[in-house]
Amino acid sequence: MIEDLVNPMGLDSIPLGERKKLPEIACIYFVIDSDDQIQYIGSTINLKIRWAGHPKYQELNDCRISWLPITEASYLEAIEAQFIAKYRPPLNKHNNPLVVDTKSPNFKEKFSRLIIELKGDKSYREIAEDLGVSHPTILAWEQKESSPRIENLVPIAKLRGETLQELLDYLNGTASKTGIERLLESIDSIAPNHLASLLRAIANRLENL
Repeated sequence: MIEDLVNPMGLDSIPLGERKKLPEIACIYFVIDSDDQIQYIGSTINLKIRWAGHPKYQELNDCRISWLPITEASYLEAIEAQFIAKYRPPLNKHNNPLVVDTKSPNFKEKFSRLIIELKGDKSYREIAEDLGVSHPTILAWEQKESSPRIENLVPIAKLRGETLQELLDYLNGTASKTGIERLLESIDSIAPNHLASLLRAIANRLENL
């Protein structure tokens, strides 16, 4: 997993006091003190803008900041959660809802049903291509023989029209309804002008499938 391959101490870094020199990139960042202890981990789509007014700047301005560029912004949340789980920085909250037990029997059972539902009439190769994994992986998930990594759940959430957190809430049993179910229930209360915009967005999405 990425958190086992990357050493935050070996990444590009600058003193936080020189934050105006930070690059404008999407990344995972690590705030490191003078004893080489990671005090805080975060993610952002623009590092320079994020730290221009970060609420923890005064608390950490004598530290340095290193960063790991991430080209696909939709993976930021999942990768950040993995680094936080590994390093447990003192200034991060550790009840991170993205750190879940994907190996539990209940999770595997619900995830298996979800994969079967997503697959529908598609072949294993087709759904594997949609999710960026191999077709044996899809089969193993369906048969509850292996568990997904958090980053595997990002394209699944996209395919279901949900955020990663909404998908995890569903799989953990802490959300009774999916994002699509909530959207369908809210249609009656959507203003006509917003409903037209929603229909146009749906039409555009269907054209690009």
